[in-house]
Amino acid sequence: RGGVWETRDAGGTWTPITDDAPTLATGAVAFAPSNPDTIYAATGEAGWNVGVGLLKSTDGGQSWALLGQSLARTSIRRLHVDPNDANIVLVASSRGSSGRDASDISPPRPVPGVWRSTDGGNNWTRSLTGQATALEVDPTNFSRPYASIGEQTPGFPSDAPPSPNGVYRSTN
Repeated sequence: RGGVWETRDAGGTWTPITDDAPTLATGAVAFAPSNPDTIYAATGEAGWNVGVGLLKSTDGGQSWALLGQSLARTSIRRLHVDPNDANIVLVASSRGSSGRDASDISPPRPVPGVWRSTDGGNNWTRSLTGQATALEVDPTNFSRPYASIGEQTPGFPSDAPPSPNGVYRSTN
């Protein structure tokens, strides 16, 4: 079984809390430091199952909404939430190779890379293009994330040329 699980007794017992989600393939989970009742769960497993977007709970995991469907058919391998604003989220996505939506049949897959949302996961803007293999943020300055781009994805659309392989740092 997959998905997000919860423990209330220091790991003695675990209870699944996303069994009703459209997928149990989960790549990352992050709490909003400014509001621990806000939880984001990234769907998909890098290099394996494609996801359906991003799950978000604003009630400590009691209920979940599917957001970020523009990221569906990728695998989100890492996510970070701004410690001062629960609506600012960064994700690193890459290609998934299996799952119910893994084929390259229409609609086309979104281009993987590093994506940013400023409205709690409803809308996303891509800042780097390519197989995002890592994403970290400076613990003293969320506006300074670091990302790595690895293997390139063939067939990029002309409006999304791949970023060269390497490690990148943003200052905004």
